[in-house]
Amino acid sequence: MISGSLYFTGSSSTWGGGTAVLDPSGPGRVPAMAYLIRPGQLADVLAQEMRREPGTELDLRVLARDGQLRLGPGRYETVVRLGSLDAIPLVTLTTQRCDEAPLNRPSAAYLSTMAAGLRQGHGWDPGRIQSYLAAIPGGATGPA
Repeated sequence: MISGSLYFTGSSSTWGGGTAVLDPSGPGRVPAMAYLIRPGQLADVLAQEMRREPGTELDLRVLARDGQLRLGPGRYETVVRLGSLDAIPLVTLTTQRCDEAPLNRPSAAYLSTMAAGLRQGHGWDPGRIQSYLAAIPGGATGPA
């Protein structure tokens, strides 16, 4: 679990509805999974999420100093350092201003993928998963 709050916002051309973004300064705790990747792999993931060409070098030392690296104004264009695990930095991609993002309900396929992650990664039962996902702001607003 990490500190913060999730919101469903934006409109994904891939998923057909809102996607989850983390507000690391928000109240609460968010279940999370960690994957060990190299800095170059992180740069490629960022490029894919921002619809940019992969291969850009990132100066991740900014994360150690400032805790955030802003690469643009869009969704998933801010890299936030959440802490560390065994001296390895934990980072996530999010938006700069979660509180200003318009809420938008996610698609059933997106929710199904989140549910699978909560079940596999945290051992949650279907009732707990349904309650958790329904409580995320944006989950019951707008079109899917």
